[in-house]
Amino acid sequence: MRQFKHFLAGAVVFLLVAALLPAPVASAENVTVSIDAPTEDVDSGSDFVAAVSITEVTGLDSLQFNITYDPGVITVNDVTAGLLDSTTVPVDMWAFIPSGTQGEIGVLGNIPGISGVAGSGYLAEIHFHVVGSPGESSDITFSNGKLFNNMGEQIAGTEWVGGSVSVSGAATQPIISRSPSSLSFSATRDGNDPADQILKIWNSGVGTLDWEVSEGIDWLNLSPDSGSSGGEKDEVTASVDISGMTAGDYEGVVSISATGVSTKTVSVELYIAVSGEPPGEIPEGAAEETPEEIAGFSVSGLHIWPWWAQPGQQVEISIDIKNVGIETDSYAASLYINDYLKDSRTMSIPPGSTESMVFNAAESEPGTYEVSLAGQEGQFTVIAPGTISPGRLGLACIFGIAVGAIPPIVAIAWLLLASTMPPLA
Repeated sequence: MRQFKHFLAGAVVFLLVAALLPAPVASAENVTVSIDAPTEDVDSGSDFVAAVSITEVTGLDSLQFNITYDPGVITVNDVTAGLLDSTTVPVDMWAFIPSGTQGEIGVLGNIPGISGVAGSGYLAEIHFHVVGSPGESSDITFSNGKLFNNMGEQIAGTEWVGGSVSVSGAATQPIISRSPSSLSFSATRDGNDPADQILKIWNSGVGTLDWEVSEGIDWLNLSPDSGSSGGEKDEVTASVDISGMTAGDYEGVVSISATGVSTKTVSVELYIAVSGEPPGEIPEGAAEETPEEIAGFSVSGLHIWPWWAQPGQQVEISIDIKNVGIETDSYAASLYINDYLKDSRTMSIPPGSTESMVFNAAESEPGTYEVSLAGQEGQFTVIAPGTISPGRLGLACIFGIAVGAIPPIVAIAWLLLASTMPPLA
């Protein structure tokens, strides 16, 4: 036991020193990763497999990617191993994002050995179930895709190509369709209301779709709140009233419902970020600013890494903020974890610029932690040390660290060190 403690202490010192080293990126190899979805329509209620294919890669050692799909049309049942030439590509971890919610999954894989493999084949197989009605379709798209070679370097120049699938047969009833799937607003406290946005609702099936919208949000108004579509796109104007709203992030959900359809309700998520202090008083004789001169913001891209962390391990949480106005202004955001305020930041952003606001969090107790930041939601999981072997901890470490928290070379060192450690109790 004493030797084991000395070993751990030495490993920690090594990691701290190695963390100062830069993270290398491999040269471009023009690798293509694509979704091989069925080329023919699939039957409602059936199952199908979509392979994540890869062409002509060299020295592949580990991988990660997210896949997004329409949960009203298809759902994921399982993710199984891939095959690169004659080498199996294990799927070490996969999970729904957020946990238990269909619509997006994250996948991590690591090829045993230290030499890396080359060739073509597929990285994993995604097992889908069809829940949609005839005539409906779903795109299957990639995000956060990264490949690493046996030196821990990210393989640059990789192209990630999504796919799509359609449910066979002609539609036999109306189908609720809408665009976009979410609306985001931004405003300055006690300033002008943000510009109106348009939500389009239409019938992508047959017959007539008699729809109505409901929201129950006191700062939102929708006009009209009902209509009929035989295929034409009805426009609903979404207006926000920020009167009395304090600085902060607000969210809500608009529900589109209809009768005589397979999917009774379709949702549209609403976000508004109210930032800054109230405008100052005007200097006598100066012209009053026009509404378009007031800075506004748009928020996108909640990034959480790693998804799986060890107790006390730092998790990086960030959002991208764009100043869509013509003046420099400050944006304030608060980080909540499990509904508890963890941190607040304010960032000054020039007009037309996009800045990344980064937070760091570390939790000591195992479990799944819900993240809320500027109207964006996600989660990460802290894994109990007693439920995973050191080798698997090293795997989670290499994926979490390789994207920026600590250079990939540290992750390789951890894997080598962890391979000599006894199993945790």
